[in-house]
Amino acid sequence: MSANVESTSLETQPRREGPRRITGGIVAAVSLGLTIGALCLVVLLAAATIVIPVATGSQTYTILTRSMEPTFPPGSLIVVRPAPPDGPKVGDVITFQPKSGDTTVVTHRIVKRTISSNGDRSFTTKGDNNAVADANPVRTPQIRGVVWYAVPWVGALATWRSQGALGTLVPIVGIILLLWAGFLIVSWLRERIRRNRNSSADATRKL
Repeated sequence: MSANVESTSLETQPRREGPRRITGGIVAAVSLGLTIGALCLVVLLAAATIVIPVATGSQTYTILTRSMEPTFPPGSLIVVRPAPPDGPKVGDVITFQPKSGDTTVVTHRIVKRTISSNGDRSFTTKGDNNAVADANPVRTPQIRGVVWYAVPWVGALATWRSQGALGTLVPIVGIILLLWAGFLIVSWLRERIRRNRNSSADATRKL
């Protein structure tokens, strides 16, 4: 009678632990996936806001107004690369200084390009969300560059970068995520090894 009870206990115990093992494996896999995804996002963000601009000699700016909506809503980070030798074209979005020597910049789209008889170029600009074009034409020396690409909703990061904080924050977050991902991978491998050992032990007991 006692032997039968022990046999039943041995047979039912793996069944009770099975769902827990499966649930734990699913949770670990989801956590690992989310961590790796977050790590990839941090790496891509660092590349888009720091690595690529530095490597290409581009500059980053933050859109503060609604004049370029819906193309670039406020808070967008724009990467501006140097204008080509023959100058920007109609349809290009440029960042320029409304007044030479002033650090204030504006980002608007070129709607008209004019070349004078002596070869000087001037550009009429307009915000995509503005009803009329800008009053004063933009000349070549005022142009800081042509907008290359934009990263939505990370304009605050550009401010941190200008203050020297982004360059410290991104590596720290990346290292933390990398360590956490390594911990999850090791935990997942240990769980797989433990389950394989338990499966082998259960098979041995059945034999």
